[in-house]
Amino acid sequence: ASAVACKVLGRPVRVAMNLTQDMGISGNTRHIFRCDYRVAATKEGKIVGFDNKMLVDAGCANDYSDYIVDELLKRQDLAYNVPNYRGILNMAKTNNPSATANRAPGLAQAAAITETVVDHLARELGVSQEQVREKSLKPKTGAKDQTGQTILQWNVPDLWQQAKQEMEFTKREAEHAVFNKANRFKKRATAMQPLKYAIGYLNMSGATVTVNVNAADGSVAVQTGCCEMGQGCTTKVLATAATELGVPVDQVSVFYPDTSVLPNLQTDGGSAGAELLCQATKSA
Repeated sequence: ASAVACKVLGRPVRVAMNLTQDMGISGNTRHIFRCDYRVAATKEGKIVGFDNKMLVDAGCANDYSDYIVDELLKRQDLAYNVPNYRGILNMAKTNNPSATANRAPGLAQAAAITETVVDHLARELGVSQEQVREKSLKPKTGAKDQTGQTILQWNVPDLWQQAKQEMEFTKREAEHAVFNKANRFKKRATAMQPLKYAIGYLNMSGATVTVNVNAADGSVAVQTGCCEMGQGCTTKVLATAATELGVPVDQVSVFYPDTSVLPNLQTDGGSAGAELLCQATKSA
């Protein structure tokens, strides 16, 4: 836009946009998916087959779209054992702004689709969503993810039963049923939902921290290469430094990345960067 105005006016032109406009043209949304699916299950609600065809709006440019759809296809099983699965996915180039990665890219869409299937299946069978989820959980031994990789230390079945007991789920459901029957407009509900979220990135270079202790007053200054985007990286690093040194948190200052001091962290997928930087803080 500035180039067109510059040519027409014959003078330098600067375009100043507010944040909403800037994000709007650079990609301010998750990828929008359309999904048509078929699912097979037992009468008790155990999923035995899942077939879905998806179309994704990638916007006007590829951006991170290939990574997003790859993540979706690898994560769509969530915590469920789906012995028969087929996913067909096509990306569409449209006149919309380029869609880009947000927190949990690909997994968010995968979870939305799969949990919609769980809800649909529960309604068709006349059972609760929790029954479908519990019946469809990956087994405690021999659990595999969508790529066929064996999941080590899979403890979700045990955690599920522990949660049901500690939160008295069955008792609460019964109490809510009585309450809802007696109240026309005000309703109560309790829900349980398992989740498998895979993290583990190899390109984590730049996970470096410097910790400086001021000899005069004992104050602590920490510099990291983190990319703070809501995962609480700086807060975690601050708390780690304070705990390791045994000082109050208000005596520790954490600074945002400065490439004159440290290189930027290459990536922070799955908040792995925050955890690595905490370990780097302990080492420092």
